[in-house]
Amino acid sequence: MKPFLLIALLLAPCSVLAGEQKDEPAELARARKAYEAQVRTITAPARQQYLQQLEDMRAQMGSRGNAPAAIAILDEINKVRGESGMSPAFDWQKLRHATSYSYSEPGAFAKSGAYVDDHHTKLLDGLVGETFSPQSVGWVGTRPSPIVFQFTRPLKPNAISLYILGSSVHGGVEMPKTVRVYSGPKSSRDDLIGERTKIPDHTGWLDIPLALRTPVEKIRVEIEPSGAGYTILEEVEFK
Repeated sequence: MKPFLLIALLLAPCSVLAGEQKDEPAELARARKAYEAQVRTITAPARQQYLQQLEDMRAQMGSRGNAPAAIAILDEINKVRGESGMSPAFDWQKLRHATSYSYSEPGAFAKSGAYVDDHHTKLLDGLVGETFSPQSVGWVGTRPSPIVFQFTRPLKPNAISLYILGSSVHGGVEMPKTVRVYSGPKSSRDDLIGERTKIPDHTGWLDIPLALRTPVEKIRVEIEPSGAGYTILEEVEFK
């Protein structure tokens, strides 16, 4: 047999099979759909049980003040939800552009035009850096102004993250002594939903778990300085 005839015979069944795969029978499509529905039905209870276990663990870690553990558990929650086609627990990338904020004491900025945020855009522009820049917001020699974030509808974020500059960028920069977060526009002790103390001195994200019972439209952030140096904030995100 000539080589080209043998090659043609070997390839012919593959071509037929390829054509059959494109035009699969309706019975196969129905069987596959039923199978996928069964898999979802069988796995859904186990997935929900695991998600509830994770939520309980996250709340427990948050109540202990273990922010890194609470954030790691939140990442696992979003991973499980994503693998099952569910939306993230809190999709900040979609919500950031619909969120606004204001300062209750706008005149408290550092006496430098570079650190003023009169247009209320710097903390939600998605930009962070390793040192101060025109996108930084800063205060010096005074308590930073409380910041009130406004959502377009009631939301229930699991955590808030603040990108703060540490003393490594400049000797006059200091980390906050305490950061407190409240539900609503005022700082009532009953409305306290998150707090971080003993904040490590490094440039980067500071995660604070939030103990919200119900969705809210406003969240207030108060930063207590550790001294008379600069407090510089780059960005804020909710998770």
